Amino acid sequence: MSFTFKSPAPEKSTDLAKANINRITAFPNPYYCINASETSRFNKYIQFTNMPPAATVRIFNLAGHLVRVLRKNDQSTFFKWDLANESNYPVASGMYIVYIEVPDVGTKVVKIAVIQEQELLDLY
Repeated sequence: MSFTFKSPAPEKSTDLAKANINRITAFPNPYYCINASETSRFNKYIQFTNMPPAATVRIFNLAGHLVRVLRKNDQSTFFKWDLANESNYPVASGMYIVYIEVPDVGTKVVKIAVIQEQELLDLY
């Protein structure tokens, strides 16, 4: 016994892509010192879910200063931010506004709360 299945090729739908932008979220939010998925205390991150294949992610602090620009260009629906600024230093505790721009589709704004653990210096 054999079966044959035929299906039409998937079509690119702008309406569907615009609806999917509203599903983008950040996890964990708030970020409170640790993410259960982190493998070490030096590998901190917040993960964005339901991301499209291509996007530009701009992260701002509440003063409106640009903290980091990240570019996503892969088929994964997940995207990680390592909680670092453009100079690769850890960001401070506080609120952040994430502006996600999807080419030819639209934008999404996500608000994130970050609470960093206390830094202990070995040498000072």
